[in-house]
Amino acid sequence: MKTETHNSKTILVVDDDQDCHALVEVFLQDFGYNLCFVSNGKQALEHIEQQLPNMVLLDIMMPEMDGFEVCEALRAAGHKELTIIFISARFKHADIRRGLEVGGNGYVRKPFSKSQLRNEVKKHIYP
Repeated sequence: MKTETHNSKTILVVDDDQDCHALVEVFLQDFGYNLCFVSNGKQALEHIEQQLPNMVLLDIMMPEMDGFEVCEALRAAGHKELTIIFISARFKHADIRRGLEVGGNGYVRKPFSKSQLRNEVKKHIYP
């Protein structure tokens, strides 16, 4: 798990693709967020038990638990106010609908641009 501390706003990035971690870091670094990175759903749930972030950027296709399962588990555990944004290469209407139905607050399609990611984050969290 990699963490970078800059200010009190924390975003947990959950993705098994290290290239995605690097891209998110580059795209959001100048906002000064505390970015935390984990590689699967189980690690995400463990991290959130220890430190509740302001937002989760959540991939769907991951080993052990997919992003839909992670989102459902978080909502079932009472994290109703936690902002969850799906970031995924799955972009069919059914995938986006399911993401919102299980409790996601937004959906960013991979590959995403700097402005797409920043705009979605800024809708829900302020620097």
